[in-house]
Amino acid sequence: MIRLCLYHKNNGFSLIEILAVLFLIGLMFSICIPVFFNINSSFEMHSSSNTIRTILRTTRRLAITKNAEYLTDFDKDSCKVSITDINGNQEGKTFYLPKKLFFDNTLVDIHFFPTGRAIKFGGGAAIDSIWIARKNKPEIADQITVTATTGRIKLRKNQKNL
Repeated sequence: MIRLCLYHKNNGFSLIEILAVLFLIGLMFSICIPVFFNINSSFEMHSSSNTIRTILRTTRRLAITKNAEYLTDFDKDSCKVSITDINGNQEGKTFYLPKKLFFDNTLVDIHFFPTGRAIKFGGGAAIDSIWIARKNKPEIADQITVTATTGRIKLRKNQKNL
């Protein structure tokens, strides 16, 4: 004979179990969100470094193809980069670094000649590296170097900034 049970057991979750799961989810988010923002600012630094490298290559290409002298102007105070010809006429748009980034060295304008070679504007054969760093982690930076004799531009990512 089949017995009917008058007592029916509730199969839901208790309030304590739901609160414990919500606490664990909140704990995971509090750990993951700062890591995500750090990765995001790292991508932003690499993207800006690639853009500045492209600006330098564009300046060199303009100097060669138009058979004229061009400058890449770096403004450390306003964190901007632009291309100008030798007379000061701007060529193209100005690039501004995102607010989380900064130039971590004393910059000079880089002067490109029709032969493709480059010098610091105002003289001097050696061109210092251009360092782009994050404000929250300045010890790691991207380094852009320009070879004076050839005008070759090289980008090295995640370098120790001394």
